[in-house]
Amino acid sequence: DHTKRAAGQTEGCAGTRTVMLKRLEAVMALVVTAGLAVVSYWLFFSWAQGGGSQREPLTTPVPQERSADS
Repeated sequence: DHTKRAAGQTEGCAGTRTVMLKRLEAVMALVVTAGLAVVSYWLFFSWAQGGGSQREPLTTPVPQERSADS
């Protein structure tokens, strides 16, 4: 018990480390998830050539009638 205290490894400290590691793991999972979402969003819209709601709707050209003179 004396050697554990000298090394700074008591039961309370180990419990705190476990909680801190779990919290760090959760934060890192959120960071990785957010990073993947941003990359996915960027790739989707770059491959779609910036489409989405800003793109003009496709219209078919309306043929113009020729006059009798030409």
